[in-house]
Amino acid sequence: MKYSLHAGVEQLECELADREVIWQQIGPRAHDNPAQAIDEALADPLDYPRVGQAVVPGDRVMMIVDPETPQWVGIVNAVGQQLTAAGVEAEAIQILINRSLSDSYLAGLKEQLKFELQDYSEVVSSPPAYLATTAEGERLYLPSDIVHADFVLTVGRFGFDENCGYRGTNSALYPAFASEEERDKLYGKSHRELTPEDNRGLRQRADEVGWLLGTQFSVQVIPSGSGELAEVFAGATESVFRNGVELVNEVWRSTITHRAETVIATVSGDEASNSWHAFARACRAAAELVDDDGRVILMAQPGPLPEPLRELLAESLDDDKLQRRLNRVKTPAASALHALISLAMRAKVFLYSSLDDDVVETLFCIPLRDSADAIRAIEQGDSYAVLDGAQYAYIDVE
Repeated sequence: MKYSLHAGVEQLECELADREVIWQQIGPRAHDNPAQAIDEALADPLDYPRVGQAVVPGDRVMMIVDPETPQWVGIVNAVGQQLTAAGVEAEAIQILINRSLSDSYLAGLKEQLKFELQDYSEVVSSPPAYLATTAEGERLYLPSDIVHADFVLTVGRFGFDENCGYRGTNSALYPAFASEEERDKLYGKSHRELTPEDNRGLRQRADEVGWLLGTQFSVQVIPSGSGELAEVFAGATESVFRNGVELVNEVWRSTITHRAETVIATVSGDEASNSWHAFARACRAAAELVDDDGRVILMAQPGPLPEPLRELLAESLDDDKLQRRLNRVKTPAASALHALISLAMRAKVFLYSSLDDDVVETLFCIPLRDSADAIRAIEQGDSYAVLDGAQYAYIDVE
C-alpha cells in the first residue's frame, strides 16, 4: 500500500506491505472545500444565532485565535464579514493570536487578513485590566484590550492536550493571556497519567475565565492527518466543546494491543502547527506505539533551536544530566527535547528535520538528511505503526 506522509508542509510517498502494517492512524480526510465548510458552519451554529445577530453597531469585537487552527485566516475573515454586515465597523474588529510567531510568518498573514492583527507580545506586555474575582477568591487580570472588548469569541483547533485534557474553546484564551507569573507557574504541569476525560484544574480555570469574560461563541476545527481542515463547527461555547469531544474521539483516538518494531510518526502542517509543543506530543505518541529497542522514524520541522538550548547541547552531557538540565528550562523547546531524549532511550530514533546533524546526534538520534534518507530508513523495518499527524493523536494502550 502507498502512504502519503506529511513532514511539515512537505509530502513524502512510501510503500509498505499490508501484512507488515499492524496499526495505522492517518486521521480524517481533508475537506474538499474548506471555504464552503466554514460558511456552512457559520450559517448554522450549534445552539446559538448567527454571530452577526449577537452584536450591535458600535461594538468592539476581539477574536482570540489559536494559530494551530487549519484555515483560521479564512474563518476570521468569514466571521468578520458577518459582523460588518450587522453594522460593526471593520476598524472595531481585532484579531489576536495567542502566542508569538515569526515576523516572516506574520507578514504573510497580514496580506491575507481583512481585519487588524494585534501583536501578541505588545498585548501581553501592556498594563492588564481587572476582570473579576474567581470562585477561589483570586483577582483575575487580563490584557485590557480583551477585557474592554464588547464581544469576545475564540477560534481554535480542537484536540487532546496533556495540560487541559481537551484543548479548544476557552483554552485559546487561558493561560495564554494570564499574567507572566501565572504562565510560568502553569507551564509544563502536564498530567500524562490522566485520560482526557479526567478533571483538570487548568481546563476548569480556562472555562471559568471564559465565563467571567462572557465568551459565548466559538469556532473550532479538527484537522486531517496532513494538517488541513477536516471538520469545522461553530456556535455556543459549551455546545461546541461537547461536539468537539465527540468528534475528536471518533477520528483521532485509538486503542492498541500490540506495539510495533518500527513507528513512523510525522508532525504535519505549517510553521504555526509545527511548534515545539507539537513536536513533544508526537514524541510521546510514538513512545506509546514502539516496542522497547524498536525504531522510530520521526519527521517534523519545528523551527530553529533557541540559542540557550544550543549552548546547553554543546556541553555534550550524558542523557541523565541533559534531561535534568532540560527540566529546569521552562520552555516548549526544552520540553520537546526532553520528550525526544526519553524516546531515544527506549528506541532507536531517526529524525528527519531542519535541525543540524550535530544537534540531532547530541540528542542521541540519527539524522536523516533528505527524503531519500527517510524512505530508506522506513523500508528497513519489520512491522509498522503509521501515525501521520502524530501531534493530533491520543493512544490508549491495553
